[in-house]
Amino acid sequence: MMVGKVLPAIPIDDPEQKDRLLVLEQLTPQQQNLSKIKAAIRPECHGDWMTKALNVWKIGAYDASCLYFWNRAMADLRTKIMAYGKEHLEAIIKREIKGERDLVHLLTDKELIDHCFELGIISEEAWFFLHKARDVRNHYSLAHQFDAPIDPFEAFNIIKNCIKYVLAHQTPAPGISLKELLQKLKSEDITDQLAEFEAIYRDQAAKIVNITLNRLFDDFVAEEDNNTYLSNILAVAPILWSMAETSVKERIGNRIGKLRMEANADTNVKAMTFIKKVDGMKYVPESIRVAMFTSTANKLYEACRSANNFFNEVTPAKELYELGSRIPSSAIPSCTRAVFLSYIGNQFGHSWEAAEYNEKMIQKWNSSNLSALVEILDNDLTVIGRLDYSFPVKRFKKVLEMVSKIPRDEKTDRSLKRYSKLDIEELKQHFSDKYVKKFSRK
Repeated sequence: MMVGKVLPAIPIDDPEQKDRLLVLEQLTPQQQNLSKIKAAIRPECHGDWMTKALNVWKIGAYDASCLYFWNRAMADLRTKIMAYGKEHLEAIIKREIKGERDLVHLLTDKELIDHCFELGIISEEAWFFLHKARDVRNHYSLAHQFDAPIDPFEAFNIIKNCIKYVLAHQTPAPGISLKELLQKLKSEDITDQLAEFEAIYRDQAAKIVNITLNRLFDDFVAEEDNNTYLSNILAVAPILWSMAETSVKERIGNRIGKLRMEANADTNVKAMTFIKKVDGMKYVPESIRVAMFTSTANKLYEACRSANNFFNEVTPAKELYELGSRIPSSAIPSCTRAVFLSYIGNQFGHSWEAAEYNEKMIQKWNSSNLSALVEILDNDLTVIGRLDYSFPVKRFKKVLEMVSKIPRDEKTDRSLKRYSKLDIEELKQHFSDKYVKKFSRK
């Protein structure tokens, strides 16, 4: 097994548990068989509390009996949290837990129920009915002052819910140990174990997935020396990302935005490597994404105009492609301009390696890119000047073919259709005339 015992927190296929629940189902408020109530409870939960709870029920002290059952159920939930893995709860509440007794002081009953649900120790149904039972207990038990005695039927329902959702269920096997997982990721290559890793985490509560993903991201941007750990994190991160809740993805996206403002260059590079690997750019704040797309596009545009441009275009083209296709609207013009200029090349040819990325980006263009392209063809002197030569014009014709099925507004459609109808020489003449007119105005 990859990381120790990894059974789901909610036990399944336990014959003794099923038998206890069957006994419980036979009970009704009219048939309150105390021996059957006791039989429905796990043996290790028997003791003074249960003896007192059943004894006071016999004499009609239903409020006291409910309180004994409730307190025993809450104690059992604390035991289950400790058995399943206190480190997960410590990550949630940001507090150290030295022992089970600490939970009495750290968590209210409401918080205890909520965290047990988050960790997968109880089901959603259990979460709902335990909270309902808690509300009734708060109004009509010895735990609080009340104006009227509790109805025996309501009291019985509280007791039944305590048994059905807590006391009849066995203690879960220990969950994934985050400490053991991190040690494994730091010490050995787990590439051949990714399928097992995914299967294990598919059975875990969302909160545990979130905790693990958060920790791995924080470690990834901070780690400096352990390449095995860094490689393993990049291998498992997409798996966890696909299962994680939106809240943790947004947290990581916001953290990347903050890192770009505060951290050093190496940390920024690693943060971007992580978010690209999980295809999570959309969770980075838009203001940061605009700056990232625009600055990378401008690097590509300037590389196209520099000496040794065919070599220099490759890195920014690759970086722009790896930022993904979710381009903020305000960054679309600069991205469109850079990709188009790099793709059409110049009179001597084009960057073959950069073209691989540029073509993939063009194939993901939308109506906004096409509108931007029309504006660029009308106003950008660098682009217009390139289209005075045969090779760039031929590449332009290929672009028109690639985008022919993309929806566009009427004005954009008219412009692109006009270009499509012109042959190579006519396009060269068109842009030569346009360049002269634009340049003379300059």
